[in-house]
Formats: sequence, structure tokens, C-alpha cells
Amino acid sequence: MQYRTGYPFWFQSMKGAILWLTMALLVVGGSASPTLAAKRTPSAIVINEATGEVYFARGADRQGYPASLTKVMTLYLVFDALKNGGLTLDRKLPVSPVAAGRSPTKLWLAPGSTITVREAILALVTLSANDAATVLAEAMGGTERQFAKMMTARAHELGMTQTRFMNASGLPNSAQVSTPRDMAKLGVAIRRDFPEYYTFFSTREFRYNGRTYRNHNRLLGNFQGVDGIKTGYTAASGFNLVSSAERDGTRLVGVVFGGNTAAARDAYMRSILTNAFDGQGLATMPPKVLEASIKAPSTQVDRAVYQGRQWGIQVGAFRNYGAAQRLAESAITIVPAGEQLSVKVAGPGKKTRKPLYRARLIGFSTIEEARKACDHLKQNNFGCLPVSL
Repeated sequence: MQYRTGYPFWFQSMKGAILWLTMALLVVGGSASPTLAAKRTPSAIVINEATGEVYFARGADRQGYPASLTKVMTLYLVFDALKNGGLTLDRKLPVSPVAAGRSPTKLWLAPGSTITVREAILALVTLSANDAATVLAEAMGGTERQFAKMMTARAHELGMTQTRFMNASGLPNSAQVSTPRDMAKLGVAIRRDFPEYYTFFSTREFRYNGRTYRNHNRLLGNFQGVDGIKTGYTAASGFNLVSSAERDGTRLVGVVFGGNTAAARDAYMRSILTNAFDGQGLATMPPKVLEASIKAPSTQVDRAVYQGRQWGIQVGAFRNYGAAQRLAESAITIVPAGEQLSVKVAGPGKKTRKPLYRARLIGFSTIEEARKACDHLKQNNFGCLPVSL
């Protein structure tokens, strides 16, 4: 098996260095849109793996570039092939010139060499090797483009309706998009469907041809309960992360899109997972699973004060009263004509086993007014739902 250590020989020359820099800038930044490449606010979601319950959501349905989170879908299809006998872990796969020519990050596989399926999996999980991703794609799809069509088809079968894949690695392509909610679905599905292979994602380091590659996922071993799964970055996407963590029998899947730095992304993930495990927040964008609770009768509103104004909007549901109050107070500063509205935290019913405090703004006379306010809040990354009082 051939393997190149370090950089290609031409990198040593000044001319080669200039060429290298130019290529790198094109690969990382060439397809960045002005909107996605600018200073960004992360979008994120945290869900309960078993129930689908959403503990936190912010811009969870906003499309962005998945970057190397794409490789989770690649590995989903690889694991499926392993399970069904289409591949074996020890099978040697050929490295084509196309695969060898993929941009870094990569193993620098030489064309005509081979790599085992196991090695390719580990290269994706730890180093996030783009050349290894293409090797796997060509082995299963014939071409990477055809494999990307297979990825998209399977993603849609998994309910990832806002996702489209154009390659196996996550290298920049303006048509390759996903959302935090869709990636959370994938994070749940890959462990549910392939528990025997999911353990690859907890690999801390991978040794290949004399070199050791550390996993880019710095939450492994540094945050209680995290055992996977994948990081991602391009200039256009920002710093992305899917994490899966279990504490006291509860497993959560968190997704962050668009961190401004790796450290900021990791800190944000720590924060939203910690709050979810501690029960401080439950859904800034309520899912269908919570609709019964969201629409449950709240504590009485003084209708004499709001005579003729019997509609409100709900911007979140929390297990913590203070968190609900803070979110509602934040929302009222953004919604048009907020001075005519009031904050209302609707308390849980007496028989509720797991109390929810519903963050609401009240004072709308019609559902149309409430819907317009929701539309405005959604444009500012709030979840929102009109409610009858």
C-alpha cells in the first residue's frame, strides 16, 4: 500500500507553495455565499433520541452547508452495506486518481493504492479524510456523483426533507445543504440502525502507515456522556458539530451549525446539552411531539384587561420558569407593536408530572395578528405558534 507522508514534493518550492495556497483558498472559500460566510449566529437543536422530544431549537430548520457532517450520511450507507453483506471491514478498496486528487483534509492516498473499508471508516471518523470518503463512494456508487444521489434518496427516506447531498465528503458545493433538525434525525438513525458500527464514532485516534491522527471531536472524553459523532467546517458553513450523549439512561442528540470558531461551537454545544440534561430548557421551537402540551389550557388570563384581545403567541416551553420568562421578554422587544402586548408565562396544570412553563406574548385581537407576529419572530430565529387564550 502506497502512502505519502507529509506534503507533496512540489510543496517545498516557493512556486508550489503559492499554488497550494491558491488551491486551498479556492476549495475553502470559493463557493461561499455572502450570507452564509459572514459573521453568523449558530443554529442548533437538541432532541431526546428515544422520544423525539425537542429540548432546544434555534433556527433548526434554517438551511446551511453541512460540511463534513456529510460524512455521517456516507457512513450510514457504508454501515448499511456492511450489515447487508455488500461490504466487509477487511475488503481492500482501490484508490482512483479522482479520489487521490481530492482536496485536504486527506490521507494523501496514492492513485492505484488500496485501503481497507475499516481504515477508510476510521479515516472519516477521526481525520475527516476527503480522499477516503471518495474511495468509499466509488466502491458503492461507481461514481461519487451517483453515490451522492443515493445519499440524498436515503436521507429523504429518513425524513431529512430539507437535505441534498452533492458529494460524499462535504467539500464546498452550493447545492449541498441540510438543517440542524435533519442532521439530528441522522444522528438518531445511525445509532438506532447500526449500533454495532456506531462505536466507530468514539474512536479517539487512528494510526495509519506510521502516523497517528486524533479525532477532531474535542467533546469526546471532555464532556460527560458524549460518545460521538462528527465535526465539520468550511469557510461557508462555519464550524458544525453533531454530538450524541447519554446520562442516567437519557440520550440526547445535539446539532450546531455555523459556529464562528471551533471553541465557540464546542462551548455552545456544551451549554445546550447541559441545559437539556439539567432540565432548564424545553424547546424554543416546539415540535409536534409537544403540541398537546403546548396547546393545553393555561392559567387564567384577565380578559377584562384584554377585552377583545384573546389571541397570543407562544415562543417556547420550558421546565424552568425563569427561562420561559427571559425568552418571552426577549421576544417582546423584537415583535412589532410589542408595547401593546404583555408577557405571560403559562404555568403547568396541577396534575402535570413534568411541568412545562409556556413563554407567551398576549394581547392580539385576531389570529391574523398573531400569525404576522410569528412570521416576524421566525425571521429572527425564534420559534413561534399562535395560541387561543
